[in-house]
Amino acid sequence: LPEAPAQAQGIVQVEGREVWVVQVVREVVAEVLRRRGSRGWLVGGTVRDMRLGRLSPDVDVVVRDDPREVARGVAAELGAPWFPLSTRHGAYRVMAPQGHIDCAAIQGKGIEDDLGRRDFTVNAMALPVEGGDLVDPFGGARHLSEGSLVGVSARIFRNDPLRLMRAPRFCHVLGLQMHDGLEELQRREVRLVARAAGERVTNE
Repeated sequence: LPEAPAQAQGIVQVEGREVWVVQVVREVVAEVLRRRGSRGWLVGGTVRDMRLGRLSPDVDVVVRDDPREVARGVAAELGAPWFPLSTRHGAYRVMAPQGHIDCAAIQGKGIEDDLGRRDFTVNAMALPVEGGDLVDPFGGARHLSEGSLVGVSARIFRNDPLRLMRAPRFCHVLGLQMHDGLEELQRREVRLVARAAGERVTNE
């Protein structure tokens, strides 16, 4: 793959910039999982941006498998380096030609349980890498079409105070309006942001 033409690698020109196509990544990951007899899903911002028609070079995948071995297999297929992001949380990154693939272990008992641990409904959607219907237990697709940012649960800020800063950023970048309930929750729990690690706040 590294020596193949850009088109074969799934790289296209958009406004003079090279962009990596998610579909190619999906096919590579699906083949690795097929050989291993396991399953995986595109999740988070990857699915959200696909529905918005935004081209993103970074792909998030969760697997019902050993994410280390899946990342190793994907890296071998792409001829790309890979490394652990967090061995504690079972997350690994493959550095591909024009972006990266983050491969993580599914959290909880299944994909819906995993999505229920995320921040906002627009980020709590999943697509099976082998193809299939959208998994959307919290109505993220509808909220996205309505331009509304809605929390997955009332505990999203307690679970990760940095989300207090992410909410307005998502609204600005994606052109969303904060749902009344989410805005009220943010005001009520804004003090929690002091608990977020300083380096994460800086990055945000």
